[in-house]
Amino acid sequence: MSATETLPPTNAAPHCRVCGDAFTPHPKVKDRQKLCAKPACRIAWRLEQQAQWRKRHPTYFQGRYRDLKAWRENHPAYQRQWRAQRRTASQQPLSLDDQPFAREIQSQLNRMKTGTPWQQAQKLCEIQSELNTQLHQLLARGQAAAEARYNLS
Repeated sequence: MSATETLPPTNAAPHCRVCGDAFTPHPKVKDRQKLCAKPACRIAWRLEQQAQWRKRHPTYFQGRYRDLKAWRENHPAYQRQWRAQRRTASQQPLSLDDQPFAREIQSQLNRMKTGTPWQQAQKLCEIQSELNTQLHQLLARGQAAAEARYNLS
């Protein structure tokens, strides 16, 4: 290397591996960032990476596709029914009518509606500790159910 040639600075901005433009990396990613923020570069990079992955794993999709296609032909409405069921399940409001604590709370609230505002406030104070106890029990049951479901214990 001659004296007139200079080395590139070590803190030079990185260049996008797709378009070649210099970019400022995200502070959290720092030197691991390979692309600029342009959507076109990200799409091109993803397509290239997917193609490379498929080239490295040529038989990944071969065995399962035939079986899945045959199963789908035998069950043509499965996915449509599954999506409809998921859609209706997520749109249904949470029903507490069958829960004993909900009926108890509702009955206590109905009792509060009678009398003067002062009497209602007194009734509210009287039942507050009972409601707290019931809510704590409910939370404990929910915690136990979550631990059982997700093996958190």
